[in-house]
Amino acid sequence: MRPDFRIIVKTQSELWSEGLRVARLFELQKQREGAEAKLAGESQADSNSNDDEDNEERSESPQDAFGTVLPSGYGGGKWGKYLRAPDFYFRILERFGNRFVQFAEVAAIRRGITSGCDAFFMPRDVSAKFLEEYPTARDWKDAPIYAPCTRSDVETGEVKLVEAGNGTIHPVEAKYLAPEVHSLMKVKRPVILPQHADRLVLLVSAVDSKARYVKRYLEYGEKATFSSGKSKAVTVPKRSTCKAREPWYDLTKYRRGQLIWSKAHQYRHIAVYNSEKYVVNCRLYDVFVDSDEIAKLLAAICNSTLTALFKTFYGRYTGTEGNLETMVVDLALLEIPDPCSAKPEVAANLMKAFERLCERDTQPMVEAISILPFLN
Repeated sequence: MRPDFRIIVKTQSELWSEGLRVARLFELQKQREGAEAKLAGESQADSNSNDDEDNEERSESPQDAFGTVLPSGYGGGKWGKYLRAPDFYFRILERFGNRFVQFAEVAAIRRGITSGCDAFFMPRDVSAKFLEEYPTARDWKDAPIYAPCTRSDVETGEVKLVEAGNGTIHPVEAKYLAPEVHSLMKVKRPVILPQHADRLVLLVSAVDSKARYVKRYLEYGEKATFSSGKSKAVTVPKRSTCKAREPWYDLTKYRRGQLIWSKAHQYRHIAVYNSEKYVVNCRLYDVFVDSDEIAKLLAAICNSTLTALFKTFYGRYTGTEGNLETMVVDLALLEIPDPCSAKPEVAANLMKAFERLCERDTQPMVEAISILPFLN
């Protein structure tokens, strides 16, 4: 045998047992997803469709999200890891495998909000910009705002000015808006800071008769098309994701996770502890854990070098710059140290390390290694 070859002996019964275990995880994830979809008032298929015409990422079908279970009860497995993973991976699992679990055994995974039209439902806050550019009430009259509002309303914070995807500016009552994390590109640490939520999300279940601005904005959405190279020129309520909701604009039933995992990974490895429960876009995954204590332990584990290595054996590389894409099914099968079985002293050490990690910006791996001596 050549010295650079590796032989891993797996019996058929071991592979079969692994496939049955995977099938159980898929079914568990489907049940969780179905319960979340029912709570949100959407079908399970709708919750996993990538119907958002503004979303440029590849569609993730229900099969991609959960995997396929054969009539025999076999769910398959990630056999590619036997070819792709280094010896270190197998030595770790051989020695400590009984302390590892697959991600979906300790957490539920769900995509963030699929709005149906991010350009309408997830605008940018331009209130501060307009207050600076139009400093007086007289100047304010020249501001290009779709529905007129007073400068004092914006200045007090009762009303926010939002810029829709087509560049139009609209006033909306602040109580109908919440911060939204659209991607992790601007997130520098494993915790979310206010400036990282670079957009707002429209959260309306019922319109108060006195809320004239949000009412005008919804009326605008009923007429505007927000067309792009990837979308059809139809009004917002006629987009298929929006048609499935009742009413079409209600995104308030969405539950927010304790952790955020990104679907796409580029140069940095980062998983976010979402202590403030920010809303996230469908390009991100909400992760739900039974307790906040376990959630924080899981956040520490997810930000470890070990998880950064292991994820590459489950995702797939796309594009010219090696963007790693992890679907729900990939994250569900990812092997991680079990946070539920961590001894108190181990958990305490993890928390201390994670708190230190949250105090500095996360760097690409090469840069991070180069600064390690200065962190001691």
